[in-house]
Amino acid sequence: MASAHIAVDASDGSTLPHEPTGYILSYGVSYKGVSAKGEALDDLPACPPSATAAHDAFVSKCGFSSTFSPTLNEDVTKSRMVEDVRRVATTVASHDVVVVYFSGHGKRMDDTACVIDGAGCVVSVRKLQAVFAETVAERDVRDVAFVVILDCCQTLSCGKVLAPVALCNWCGDICCCLCAGVADPGDDRNDLNFCVADADECSWFVGFATSPSAFVGHGGGLCVM
Repeated sequence: MASAHIAVDASDGSTLPHEPTGYILSYGVSYKGVSAKGEALDDLPACPPSATAAHDAFVSKCGFSSTFSPTLNEDVTKSRMVEDVRRVATTVASHDVVVVYFSGHGKRMDDTACVIDGAGCVVSVRKLQAVFAETVAERDVRDVAFVVILDCCQTLSCGKVLAPVALCNWCGDICCCLCAGVADPGDDRNDLNFCVADADECSWFVGFATSPSAFVGHGGGLCVM
């Protein structure tokens, strides 16, 4: 994120001691041979290339760090994603930006957006945010941003569209699957929510990306303009 301009702290107008650094954590799953709750998941062969393209775009076009390589297919697990978020949270300095990009299947359950990893397991955005918040809080950093971009087409079981945070400029549409169940069975939902809400050091954004050729229930692809 190097720039010819001097970095300034928006909160007080002071000059920052360093240029902010961006970090990209990119994940893509094709789901070949993967099942969830006893049902085979639709193959999404475009998702791993989308994750690679997203990583490359952030690094080459936005000047983000290449510290974290794209993670694809069976390597995309909940434990790997949680550990990556914890690791990047121990790496960031004040005013840095972390982007998590996920291309694959997703759903909304237990009042949080979720993705499906390469083993068919649910990973909630709330859990990733809480891990980041908890780790950052243990360090003397401030004003760090945690951005999640979900390249997941997700349908409501009733067929209605759930309003997203952001829409793709190409297709202007996305839908989200509202599913029953507990997103984080090993954690207390309120504890996770409080952890995120109390993280004054962090700012949060969750948005969606999809391609104009995406079908309902299928991951699309990153729109690179």
